[in-house]
Amino acid sequence: MSNAYAISPIVQKIIIVSISVTAFFLPIREFPKLLFLLIFLASSFYIRIRKKNWHEYDVFDYLLLAWVCSGFITASFSPFEYKEWRGAVSNVYIPFTLLFIKYTNFNSKKILLILGSVLVGTLVATTEGFWQLANNHTTTLMLHSVGHVNHSAIYLCMSFSVAISFCLTLTRKAPLKLFISLVALLIIIVSTIYTDSRGSAITMFIIGVTSSFFWARKSKKPFLIVVISLFIIASSLFYWKAPIIEKTLHQTSKGHLIPARLKIWNSSLLIWRHNPILGIGIKNYSEANGKIQRQWLAEENRQFSDEFMPYVHAHSLYFSILAEQGILGAGIIFFVLLKIAFSLFGNIPKFEDSNFTWLLWLSAFGSLQVVLINGLVNTTLRMEHGLLFAIITGLWLSFNMSISNTSQSDSYQA
Repeated sequence: MSNAYAISPIVQKIIIVSISVTAFFLPIREFPKLLFLLIFLASSFYIRIRKKNWHEYDVFDYLLLAWVCSGFITASFSPFEYKEWRGAVSNVYIPFTLLFIKYTNFNSKKILLILGSVLVGTLVATTEGFWQLANNHTTTLMLHSVGHVNHSAIYLCMSFSVAISFCLTLTRKAPLKLFISLVALLIIIVSTIYTDSRGSAITMFIIGVTSSFFWARKSKKPFLIVVISLFIIASSLFYWKAPIIEKTLHQTSKGHLIPARLKIWNSSLLIWRHNPILGIGIKNYSEANGKIQRQWLAEENRQFSDEFMPYVHAHSLYFSILAEQGILGAGIIFFVLLKIAFSLFGNIPKFEDSNFTWLLWLSAFGSLQVVLINGLVNTTLRMEHGLLFAIITGLWLSFNMSISNTSQSDSYQA
């Protein structure tokens, strides 16, 4: 694909406002999030029709369009009648958001507005979550529009990748921005640990180390500071026996740390074996209950045992996609993720590149780690996680395509 297309001033205002408000409301409220997301998608789709340049799409873009279609294909052949069509509709938001942001020519100030909206929205949602917890409206820390504590932790972890990227790349010329970023980073770290989500905590630790490691090309001091800080945090958690540590030690002593998930994953593989190509439909995982799994095992001349655990979801991105979307959906999604990974590693910023280039690259790299690493033990790429991933990655792809590094640097540091 060549250069990103130009956008008229009025439509550009609609697009920047709608995507910024979407980024802000992602973890806060359902209705405004969906409303402004639809405005962004409709505006972007209108531009694509007016420009009539669909023929310029590359392989990656067609993979995203295949991702859009895959949900409807799996729904058409689903063995159950439950939520497969709702799942197919919700499946279109992530690839379309990624595709349209990729071809929208945002300047540096607008990109910073969007990423800033991500952090502010996360802090507002976290504040509300602690307020709900303090007033006994909830028993665990949850972001209102994200839901379950594990999913909220995933969202916090992805926001962490943006916060640490700001902290690493902002210069002394922007002390207020740097201070706000550090405060946001600290709150996100504490909140993620408070959720007791080990998968998100470990992923957050890895993002901190890897981001600082790559930034060491520009400066080695942040790498040492981050490593020492993470070591101190980890040691403090062990010394004070934080709930996340107590939970791990308790489950380890009972032999429940991994075996419980292994049982769920065995059930996921059972679902996939009996629906290998197209799966059972997005959001239909819970329909493969104990009765159904017993029938499938009987067809294999096996008996249902405690090696299997029917559950509401697969507790893993990989097993979830295999069970719900089969080889078709899994192949498309992981080709998209691999293409993003190859693009990131093929475009690692150099020493002379601007801090703004590093900000976008580190944010996208961190969000990809959340999807792939945290996805081993949690169902990442759900609506809110997937949209945040699409926004962050789309901004980097857009910048990488069409924005000059030199022209962005001064505006970012000002």
